[in-house]
Amino acid sequence: MRCLRCFFALLTAAVCAVLLYCLYLKAPDPLTRALAPCNGSPWEQGKLAFWAMLPAALTLHHLEPDSSRSGLCAAVLLAAVLAAALSPLGLSPVLLYLLSFAAALTAYALLLRRIRGGELLWYAALLLLAVACILFSILPPAGALFTDPADVSAIAPIPF
Repeated sequence: MRCLRCFFALLTAAVCAVLLYCLYLKAPDPLTRALAPCNGSPWEQGKLAFWAMLPAALTLHHLEPDSSRSGLCAAVLLAAVLAAALSPLGLSPVLLYLLSFAAALTAYALLLRRIRGGELLWYAALLLLAVACILFSILPPAGALFTDPADVSAIAPIPF
């Protein structure tokens, strides 16, 4: 039964990721840019995984009566970190997000659901990452984490 609940959470995350991405394609304004990736940088890929995993964690929390809030917060953070870490591999976005969502939900089912207590710390970490997502979408800093790999001029050194 737990596998079915995690599958529904995975499905929720995948649907939310598709909807956020399509919303940005349809209306590329600053609000949707804060929620969806506007380029292929690792930060932008992790940002979409973060926003898509929030409703998935909420779905899993409502489906499992004894779910760990701390473990769900850790799973959301893990999905964002995995999406950012896997983005330089050049995987297709669909495979990238499905891998990061599946790995985070598997880690929750096997390990993270045993985390109890400290919800306030985990909530603060999620809130901090949400604020960073919005702030760095408005004013992106320089650095490899925020650079689009398709932008060769930003990565290649100038020969003279």
